[in-house]
Formats: sequence, C-alpha cells, structure tokens
Amino acid sequence: MSKKTPGQSPRENYRNAITEKEWTVETLRNVGYHMIADGGAKVINGVGSFIGNHQVRVTSPNGESKDYEGTRIIINTGSKPIMPNIDGLASNKRVFDSAGIMNLKELPDKLVIIGAGAIGLEFATIYNNFGSKVTLIENAQNFMPAATRAVADHVRANLEASGIRILTDAKVTDVKDTDRGADISINMQSGQVLNVTSDAVLVATGRKPDIDRLNLNNTDIKLTDGRIDFNDHLETSVPNVFVEGDVKGGPQFTSISLSDNRIITDYIYGDAKIGVESEQSVFPTTVFLNTPLSRIGMTSDEALHSGKHVGIGHLDAGDTLRSRITGDETGFMEVLVDLDSKLVIGATLYIDNAEEVINLIELVMREGLPYTSLMNMTYTHPVSSEMLFFLLNDLKELK
Repeated sequence: MSKKTPGQSPRENYRNAITEKEWTVETLRNVGYHMIADGGAKVINGVGSFIGNHQVRVTSPNGESKDYEGTRIIINTGSKPIMPNIDGLASNKRVFDSAGIMNLKELPDKLVIIGAGAIGLEFATIYNNFGSKVTLIENAQNFMPAATRAVADHVRANLEASGIRILTDAKVTDVKDTDRGADISINMQSGQVLNVTSDAVLVATGRKPDIDRLNLNNTDIKLTDGRIDFNDHLETSVPNVFVEGDVKGGPQFTSISLSDNRIITDYIYGDAKIGVESEQSVFPTTVFLNTPLSRIGMTSDEALHSGKHVGIGHLDAGDTLRSRITGDETGFMEVLVDLDSKLVIGATLYIDNAEEVINLIELVMREGLPYTSLMNMTYTHPVSSEMLFFLLNDLKELK
C-alpha cells in the first residue's frame, strides 16, 4: 500500500494509495459475494443473532427481521478492536482502529500508534514510508516482548533508523481533542510525563472475538473467558454448530481462517481426518515491514531451554547474493534443528522475501522431513531461499 509514484508528493501518493485500496477491497468483496451466490447459496445482508441452538434471526438494514433454521451453522463474525480504558480515547474523533484509519483521505502529518504488536508495526512502517512523523508507544517494558532480544533489537534499530520514534515502558493516560490535534499524555516508567500532539491516533492494542450481538445466551454454546469453546474439528458444545476465523480467538491470521475452513469442510463432507491439532500446531507468521519478519516454531531462546540437542544455522543478509542485488542487506536468516532427530524445530527470517521462504520451512516441518531435504533441493538462482543450503551446511551447537 505504501508504493510511491515518482514526482508526486507524499500526500498525492497517499491519496492514490487509498483510492487503490478502496477499489481493491470492493473488487474482492464482489468476487467473494459471487463465489458464494453463483455457487447456489443464498446471500442475506443483515445482522444475525441466535434465537435457539439452530435458529437464527437476521435483521436487515431497513429493520425487518426474518428467522432461519439451519441443520449446520458456522459462526464466522470475526474480531473487533480492543479499546483500552484511557480517558478521552473512545470519544476522540481523531482516534481510529486499523480499519478506520485507512478511510482517512488525507495523510496525517503526525501519527501516534498505541500498541507495538504486528498491526502497530505494520502501520508504523506504512505511514512512515508515506511521510508521516510516527510515534509508536508500547506499554510493555521490552519492545516485541515475544521475540528474542536479538531479533527485537535488530527490528527496533531499523525502524528507528527509518525515522520512527519508539517509546517502551510507556503508558498513555489521557487523550484530549484540541484545535492543534490530539494531545496525548504519556507516563514513562522513569516518572517522566511526555505530551505529544498528533493529527491522528491509531489504537493497535489487540482484538477480541466479535460475539456481543450473537445472543449466545439463547443457545447451549459454552464460552470460556469470552471465547467460544470448540473441539478439534471446530465444533462448539452444540452439535453441528461450528466456529471459524478470528471469532474463535487465538491466532488471528487469514491463513488460519482458511485452515479452519478446510477442517470444517473435511469434517462435514470428508473423512474427518484433519483437525486443529494436526493442521495448526505449526504455522508460519509474517510481519510485513520494509524487510519482512517471518517466524515459525521455536525461537532460539525457547529451543535453548527445550531440553533438545539443538543446532543453529545463522546467516546475515549482507552475506547473501540476493540481498546484495536488491540492496536490502537488512537482517538475517536463522534456522533451528534438533540434531538428534534431524528435524527443523523453528526459524526466524528477517530478509527480503522472508514471507515466501518461510513456507518452504513450514512444508519440511509439517511433513516431518529432515533438514537435509532443504539442502538437497535445486534452487533457482539468485534467490533468497537458496541460502538455506549454506545456512544448514554450517550448523553450530546452540549454547
């Protein structure tokens, strides 16, 4: 989305990108609609809620309601942003979630992002690339707390070098709307109070299952801590009522939603041989920064304390031909191997094309193939994936 047209101002580039985004979203919605409707399904526009275990009431945009009964029901209502309890935040017209901010027609000169998870990092990168002055605020003591310190420090250094301001151990206490913009008060762990003014504020503090309007109290569907309970085939406590996608909680990725659909389809129409445990115990993720960060399986910290005899292959991006050709010499490749079983147990890729290379590693892990299968491939040249040969050919014991 942050691609630029030579000769255009940052604001013109941003307007063009938003226009293209709107066209793309509308096109995909239209394609999705016709995939369902043209396949013989009836598409009903409205808000659905349960009135019984297998009965749903749909209220149309004009307020009319109609009841339906289904032998099988799939709940796929997605997730919604978590709005933290900060004075003035929810009512401030300059505050947006990740969907709302992409409806802004004009590029904000200054953008504050509350939350430095995947959404916060990606939007910080996008808006910084367009020319916004971005401040990223993280409540946790450590930046990217789920990552190893080496990975987090590397990513942080690159983001800050690109012009993004990052505050950690920082708590937003108040947001006021003024003529100048949104005035944000931030308490630092040191006791210092910072005041930042911004044209827009993006809240990226996580998402939760969107179930409030489902009226699940009219059913026997059980919940735990606000999440719908389900079995390995994504069936809820009510037989033949299933849950898929972000609404079920857990990892919120499109790839997981597609996997959910395969599991349910196999259960209903197939042999019921696949389930959450077999399909989603290992899966890759990518944070799309200027240099993508992809991960699967264990981190080096986790592997070190796993009790396994672990080998690590590490290669800096600057040592790869592909990175020298593209000019993106940021980052590194790291693959972890159980030296006893010869199986790959994890990988972290912070390189050009990481989002593609990680899928090769997933295939090897999912199929239980030895790490040497990645070494014995004939790769095209020059590409990022061919570096797996050199990396795995020089494993060192993880200590």
